[in-house]
Amino acid sequence: CKEIVEELEKCREAGFINRYFGGCNDVKRKLNLCLRAERAERTARHIEKSRRENKSPEEAWRRHIEKEGTNDP
Repeated sequence: CKEIVEELEKCREAGFINRYFGGCNDVKRKLNLCLRAERAERTARHIEKSRRENKSPEEAWRRHIEKEGTNDP
């Protein structure tokens, strides 16, 4: 999305009148779609990683205990 951010910055530098009359709206929509897609991909990766790492609550608790060094809830 970096290129779209740069495009939006250039559009906004073109002046207030351009922005006021919606000159940057299309670029802003493209940026919103790009960021939404990136977030969806990141969320899917995190969910998959969590599923791999936490196959069961007992396993997750065991890893927590190992990390923290205590058995208290």
